[in-house]
Amino acid sequence: TESGGQQPASGAGVLGTWAVIATNFLVGTEPMRLWVVDVRDSRRAFSLQPFPDTALGLSCNPEKPALDVENRRILVNDLFADELAGVDVGPNGLSVAWRRPMLSIYFAPLVGSAANRELVLPDFNAGKHRLTWIDVRTGSLVARTQPVSGNMTSSYVVPGFDGRYFHITDEGGLYSVRAVR
Repeated sequence: TESGGQQPASGAGVLGTWAVIATNFLVGTEPMRLWVVDVRDSRRAFSLQPFPDTALGLSCNPEKPALDVENRRILVNDLFADELAGVDVGPNGLSVAWRRPMLSIYFAPLVGSAANRELVLPDFNAGKHRLTWIDVRTGSLVARTQPVSGNMTSSYVVPGFDGRYFHITDEGGLYSVRAVR
């Protein structure tokens, strides 16, 4: 368990032979800490604070990180940091590969082949909800929808067929979108 101002994790995920957790499922007064523990040897455990400085000195990561097993990358965000980070798992620990602005509290699917993997999630920076596609390798924005009316209420953007994604709004709308490249 964490001490001080960190809060519990939402749950563990598995990235190859690593169990992965991110603290501060609830709002904490210390930055969220990302932990990996080797499931074969619990003496091999590493941690990192990908967002050491957050707004108002608060931190919250309400969803489990997205885990890209093939690229050994963890994708995690913090509500008060307003950022998303790609964190690499190496034999000697964790390192931040990239960080980018992103305000989201949703679970996010990873799609595409290992070489072309993308993270798809809602971003509501500037008070506008948009669905975004982020390149997992570089953290670059691949595509973004126009703002949607209403607030996205689904905790997960649902991938469909033919490159379509679905999400629900608080106004009762069901949206189907597709990235055009």
